[in-house]
Amino acid sequence: VQYLDHGFTEKIPQCHLYPILLYPDTPQFCIPCQLYNTIPVGNVWQPDAVELLQELLSKREVEIHIMNPTDYNKKYEEERWKIRFEDLLLPETETPILPPYLSSSLPPPEELYAVQVKHVVSPSEVYICLDSVESCSLFNQHSDTEDSGVGWESESESLEEALRRFNKNVETFPPLTDFRTEMPCLAEYDDGLWYRAKIVSIKEFNPLAVLVQFVDYGSTEKLTVNRLRQIPLHLMQYPARAIKVLLAGFKPPLRDVGKTRIPYCPKWSMEALWAMIDCLQGKQLYASSMAQVPEQMVTLYEDKQYPIHLSLVEMGLADRDE
Repeated sequence: VQYLDHGFTEKIPQCHLYPILLYPDTPQFCIPCQLYNTIPVGNVWQPDAVELLQELLSKREVEIHIMNPTDYNKKYEEERWKIRFEDLLLPETETPILPPYLSSSLPPPEELYAVQVKHVVSPSEVYICLDSVESCSLFNQHSDTEDSGVGWESESESLEEALRRFNKNVETFPPLTDFRTEMPCLAEYDDGLWYRAKIVSIKEFNPLAVLVQFVDYGSTEKLTVNRLRQIPLHLMQYPARAIKVLLAGFKPPLRDVGKTRIPYCPKWSMEALWAMIDCLQGKQLYASSMAQVPEQMVTLYEDKQYPIHLSLVEMGLADRDE
């Protein structure tokens, strides 16, 4: 791109551009000029010559004498242009800088509470959320409707109700124009519905593709920018439901050679990953917190008694970790 009012050019990613036309009838402030009767040695300007000119001229006020005028329109010499850039700050052209989502917290250690596993990263790392029904009845003080000092009355609108309402007119929401890490947004999932998400990183520039994480589920997906929208401030009041936890009580087996590894977590085999997913599907799960710093660590139970990881140990896909 070339900055018309400054003259210099720059190579920038597509995400730093916004398609808006400002003051097309106003002339550019910078006028391209050439040095009169000055030819570089060998017809190519060498880097040291360019650096010298930059040192002599940059940020200095100099007088010029026009030797060969071009078709410069003289009417601009007599006009006084007042340039305003408020249009760039209109709501439809600016993405508000929002704070991070509120965090959900787990009940104190040694308490048993109902959970749902929303996403499996590896056999020992998953995203869970508190089971709403069980949590409200057993541990009301830790429910997902009262968390991190923020609470709502039972008759107020739930997150699911708010998302259903916003999905009906999501096309009216401005596109996302700021792709900084952790930026909250709405993202379209494969089912065609829009969910709360945050920016993880920019993966590609041509075309622009962004890695986002769905904060109420834990899963990530690479999306093009047309599947991202600015999130309504109303949806920021609900804590992010998905909580990343490490599972205690087991570790990768010492003898586990010859098995296909998880590409992003090679200490575990793909067989162990699929076995853990099978153990978690369709089960009423409970968790007990073992540690909360530096990372959340829990033990998962089936029907409040049987530790989930024992199934992997019995299959030889994991070892006990006392």
